[in-house]
Amino acid sequence: MNPSDTTAVSTSAEIIATLRELIDALDRRVPHVERAGESRIAADAAALRSEAVNRIEALSRAGSGDVNEPAPADAIGNSRSPPT
Repeated sequence: MNPSDTTAVSTSAEIIATLRELIDALDRRVPHVERAGESRIAADAAALRSEAVNRIEALSRAGSGDVNEPAPADAIGNSRSPPT
């Protein structure tokens, strides 16, 4: 790998940090039930959050040298469910 390629490669720790930011943003999102399509948006957001949690767990289990501690799903943000 040449040095210019390393800028495009993220470490597991960086990916996990980014996924945690995504989860935090999804948890802060306030559903707007009066808007058309909101139930679909809320469902998609919940699915995206679940995928992010699963990815964090997979990266943590991989045991790469970049990850210091695993992040169980219940320790990531809150687990509130969006209204349907």
